[in-house]
Amino acid sequence: MMGVATSADGTREMLLANGNAYDLLDALGAPRDACGELDLSDLVDAIADPATRRHLERQGMGTYLAQLEVMATAPSAEGKRLVWA
Repeated sequence: MMGVATSADGTREMLLANGNAYDLLDALGAPRDACGELDLSDLVDAIADPATRRHLERQGMGTYLAQLEVMATAPSAEGKRLVWA
């Protein structure tokens, strides 16, 4: 599970297979830990980066990119971070 929240509880979820999750974490520059977090500003910077976008789209992960954009720009996302578990 991956989502934008103040904790792993009560988040808007994005479910990924383990391989896709680790590929996405790599593309975002996040640690490949089983559980973790990334500051929302770092997430926004990563998904706005043209090289990251191209990489994700080439890997067939454009739908995850779109989901991350929705989560990152949601009104309730202020002060939150990307969390995964």
